[in-house]
Order: sequence, then structure tokens, then C-alpha cells
Amino acid sequence: QYARDLKFEDRPDYSYLKNLLRQMCEKNQLSFNYNKYDWILKKNAEMNNEEHKESNKNKEEKDKEKDKDKDKEKDKDSIEADDVEKLCQAPVVGKIFDMTDAMSVKNKKKTMELYYDLIAAKEAPAYILTMLIRQFDLLLTTKELADKGYGAETISKEMKVHSFVVKKCLGQSRNFDKKTLKMAYRASVKMMEKIRSGLMDEKVGVEMLLMKYSG
Repeated sequence: QYARDLKFEDRPDYSYLKNLLRQMCEKNQLSFNYNKYDWILKKNAEMNNEEHKESNKNKEEKDKEKDKDKDKEKDKDSIEADDVEKLCQAPVVGKIFDMTDAMSVKNKKKTMELYYDLIAAKEAPAYILTMLIRQFDLLLTTKELADKGYGAETISKEMKVHSFVVKKCLGQSRNFDKKTLKMAYRASVKMMEKIRSGLMDEKVGVEMLLMKYSG
């Protein structure tokens, strides 16, 4: 969602993104080497290999064998791409669903309890806000498509998300009017901008947002 919100000329906040990933790694006691996921370094390596392909065939074959040996010797705790994907699909998603459920029926107490549960589980407030932005976006898009007469299966294909998610969003969106959803989404995005720029403490900012839209 953060990447989708960036404009063409915007420079990504790499420190913020690396911090989110670092927190997940630390939480799961996994080591992480940023260079492994630096696509620029990877691309340069591929280009260099291509340029010397004809003159260094034998050397490349030996390097490939060495790389295979290195991969076998890697520490089992070293994080891989699949590990990153699994970490990003943490149970926090279920808590976010429950939180928006509580917000949709104006249950402020339940909303805040769920938020503090996530904080106790050492989830960063900024990450929770990122997931809330995603959820508001899903709810708004689902509601707009439903208003056009689309059924759950059609919406699932249009949005390219599982039908279970669509059905859950349809149920939640019925308790929100479109105007409120748009306001919540925009307010969440603006809050994220304030947090990233240092104008707002992330924990306080998220709490203010939740209190406003669950009361």
C-alpha cells in the first residue's frame, strides 16, 4: 500500500521500509542481509555476467558451482524470500479484520483492545496503520463495486483477491457509508505522512485515528 501511494516523482522512504522488515526479522529471530534484496546490485551483477558471457564461460560454470555450494552451507536461520513473504502475511491481518469489524459497529472498547493486543505482540504502530490503510482501501473498493451491482465472485475477480476476503469486506462495508470510508482512508494516509515526516508520534497518531472512527 505504501508503494502504491507513492507518486512517480516521490523518493521512497527506504529507512522506513527497512525498519519494518528489520522489526519482523528481530521478532522472529531471523538474520537478514539487505544486500541480498537490493535489486540494483542484482541487476548489475546480471549485466556484468552477460557482458563477459562469451569470454568467461568456463569461469561462470565454476562460479555457479561455488554459488551452489555456498547456498548449501548457508545458515538455516538465514532469511529467504519465502520467509519474508510469510512474515508479511502474519496473523496481524486477522486482527485488522477484527478491528475494522469493531469499528464498523462503533465498538470503541473492542477496537482499542485489539490495537493494544497488537502493540503487546510488538507490532509497530506504523505497520498497523499500513494494514488499516489497506483494509480501508479494500472496503471502499468492494463497496463501490457492490453498488454497481457486482456479486462477490465478480468482485473477487476484479480485485484479484480471495472470495472469502471479499465476502468479509462486503459484510463490514455495509456498516460504513461511502463518505466515511473515503474520509477514513484519506485520514489514514495523511496520518502516515505525518508519522514518516516526524510530525506525529506513531503510537499516538494511530490511537487518535482509531478513537475517531470507532466512536
